[in-house]
Amino acid sequence: MKALKVFGLGIALTLVACSSDDSNEESVSSTDNALSGNDDDDRGRGDRDYVDPLKNGPYLAGSKSIFVRDPSRRFDPWNEVYGSSDYKTLLTHLNAIGEPRTLVTEVWYPVDAPRGCGSSGHGHGQGQDHDGDDDFDDAHCQLGSVQHPTYLDYYFGDRSIFDRRSVSPYMITASGQPVAAIQANDPTAFAALEHDVLDELANRKRGSWANAPIANGRFPVVVLSHGGFTGNVRPDSSREMWTSLGEKLASHGYIVVAMNHTGDSRLPAVFHDAGSKLRQQEGQAAVNAAYQILFSQAPVPDRITGLIFQPGGFPIANEMMQHLFEMRADDVMSVIKSIKALDKDRHSFLGGHVDTDHIGVSGHSLGSMTTQIVLASEKSVTTGIGWNNGLPKSWEPPRFKPITKPTLLTLAYEDDLSRTFFTNVPFMIYPNVVPGGQPSDYLFLASERVFPPTLDNPEPVVRSCYGRLQGPKELLGFVDSTHWDVTDYDDYLFPRYRLAAGETKVAFDNVLQHMPFGQDVLDPNFVGASYSTVSWTQVGGKWEYTPHVMRDYYSVAWFGRYLKGIGTYANDLQHDPFGDKTVVLKQGIRR
Repeated sequence: MKALKVFGLGIALTLVACSSDDSNEESVSSTDNALSGNDDDDRGRGDRDYVDPLKNGPYLAGSKSIFVRDPSRRFDPWNEVYGSSDYKTLLTHLNAIGEPRTLVTEVWYPVDAPRGCGSSGHGHGQGQDHDGDDDFDDAHCQLGSVQHPTYLDYYFGDRSIFDRRSVSPYMITASGQPVAAIQANDPTAFAALEHDVLDELANRKRGSWANAPIANGRFPVVVLSHGGFTGNVRPDSSREMWTSLGEKLASHGYIVVAMNHTGDSRLPAVFHDAGSKLRQQEGQAAVNAAYQILFSQAPVPDRITGLIFQPGGFPIANEMMQHLFEMRADDVMSVIKSIKALDKDRHSFLGGHVDTDHIGVSGHSLGSMTTQIVLASEKSVTTGIGWNNGLPKSWEPPRFKPITKPTLLTLAYEDDLSRTFFTNVPFMIYPNVVPGGQPSDYLFLASERVFPPTLDNPEPVVRSCYGRLQGPKELLGFVDSTHWDVTDYDDYLFPRYRLAAGETKVAFDNVLQHMPFGQDVLDPNFVGASYSTVSWTQVGGKWEYTPHVMRDYYSVAWFGRYLKGIGTYANDLQHDPFGDKTVVLKQGIRR
């Protein structure tokens, strides 16, 4: 798109530095940035530890599901206030029997590869089998009795929970028929299709090795936070959405931890924990009844819109989101505390292998906002990456302080979810529905209230957050990409080439229409031109998912620089290799 190339020039040559109160903005030439020299946190590691971020690392990835139980916290404090009436009743009972905050958690970690079984080379992840095109060679990669886990293993083999998910209506069949049309017009055909799709996914192997022994050494930690709960259909808002990134980072020598934020996640199988008080005291029938209530909670976007379109609703919604982020940030710290305890336990699978002095966090959507809050409030966390969302000032909890740690933020140019909540609702809907309603009820800062969004500033909330960062920082934009493309979303799980090969019954329909910018936002008759999202490409005879290649490149380079202290990665951060697929604004990145 010509317009995006104009945007690329504009944003690459201009840096916006905002004061912490957002009262002033200053344009600074990119040539003024300190892009060379040595940071105080450079730990002296050199090129010998550097691995090209476009390639897999030297390790295989192991994985293990654990339950993080924090006895210092109640089971779901947020929904004690904002949950449904039947869930509040359940939570009162869980608190009475002493059921603590419980987080279903996945841990990926480095595993030494046997001779002849390497994970080097280009790839969308470490040995993934998700796409039907193995990066690993099982004939040479044998770890004794250790096997690859399946997607069903995320639910501890329980199909009654796994099958509560469905097939996204945004899929198409081999004939090009939309799944939404089948669901609406032929329930019997849809049920058969749903069964086949879920059956294939449940048995699909992942690229890690379940419960394999960890490699020798101590490894930095990266905690991953998923996005907000949007319903049980989409494969987001779960630790499962981080599968490919967890495996990739583990191959590069990280211990990667992703939790389900109980009360704001899809199908968290919390009561499958043998230590569950409810399971121990009341049995399977009580567990089943509790799951029925837990899995029926309203998605976060529905809760927000249910409040704001009434007089005085936005202050209540803002307070609700602040409390949600407090719970989510506390979840991150509960997980970190648990990983540190496992490190001290020499008999645990992580015993003596955790570099507890170097901990990073990364999150998508509401997980990006969670990341920003953790960076602002927790001294033990070193650095972070926030994918495709900025934290509006109105949602900052009281614990929030200016972020001085190295932070990478991203945005997607075709992000219709962020556009809805940070542009359409506050500027085009809310003032016309609520008498006296103003965008400033929601967007407190002038830099957040840029309207309409333009190609120079497509996501004002993200740009505002970036401007207020006070440490090394980078802002990365994904062209022709949607909100979810950096996760293991439908386009990753169900690519068109697998549908063409008969390996699955559906594929994601990635032919969309461009969103409006500038004055087109104000045109009710605007219809964007059709385009194909950045998706799967064939490289050297193998299929690669381009959004993840970009995500993995920046994750490996960022954490390599700011967790491992390898200065060479600064060169990768300073020289984006993806051409017109990305737009980069960077400041303060040092070798």
